[in-house]
Amino acid sequence: MMVKFLISVLLVLSVPYKHKDMNVPEKYSNEDICRLTNTTFKAGEKLTYKIYYNWGLLWMPAGNVTFTVKEKGDQYILKAVGKTYNTYNWFYEVEDYFYSHVDKVNLLPSYAKRDIDEGGFKILNEINFDQKAGKAFSYLKVNKKEPQTLKKEFETCMMDILSLVYKLRNLDTKSLKIKDKVVFSMMLDDEIYDLNFEYLGKDSAKKINGMGVFKTFKISPAVIKGRVFDQEERMTIWISDDNAKVPLSIESPLAIGTVKVILQKHENLLYPLNKISD
Repeated sequence: MMVKFLISVLLVLSVPYKHKDMNVPEKYSNEDICRLTNTTFKAGEKLTYKIYYNWGLLWMPAGNVTFTVKEKGDQYILKAVGKTYNTYNWFYEVEDYFYSHVDKVNLLPSYAKRDIDEGGFKILNEINFDQKAGKAFSYLKVNKKEPQTLKKEFETCMMDILSLVYKLRNLDTKSLKIKDKVVFSMMLDDEIYDLNFEYLGKDSAKKINGMGVFKTFKISPAVIKGRVFDQEERMTIWISDDNAKVPLSIESPLAIGTVKVILQKHENLLYPLNKISD
């Protein structure tokens, strides 16, 4: 399967992870996530991140990802674009596009699209969601294979990978304790995945290179052993401890090396970031 670091690392999620133990204590269930409404961002927000790859003592700028929010009627049009730099393309070229049309209030998607090209491996996936009927209709084309269409049913609500990113920014973390689990679900391609992250507590003075020092809290989504990750590791994500809840920095081990993602620029935030100093 494709190398996922542009998807998995910066979309605030791990590689799709199915729980080994669904009886693990959880603070928030998928039903709780479904009920979240938007209080953290607005139309016009733009977040730009830079991705670095570490191999030994060498930190190599690999690419960037930009998230934008536009509005159309009663919906937000969410978009994420990830591309490797020309200087990195000799090693592995990536060009990924994600789109999600979500309700302005509850952020549940009606349509999602993923159009990726990673080292010549191409996927085009479009999903239409009927949230009231509990159904999702997926169109999936991988490379030059014949496209597949299928229907999935769900009980509460369903999200795609991009809408889930923005949905989780609205989670109330004040009641979370260290090691609490947050459980949620999403649809990617032709599968529904059960996911989770662990709350790691606060980091009251996290330095973000080029941005300053911020009050943050940390979460840790699980990653699974495979082509990208050497074993079941935990990536760490630092998120601004304020009303905006913007991911500021992400670090994750890979099968070879480490990847780091850092916020480079932000525009038109609904709330200011909780910056302590330069």
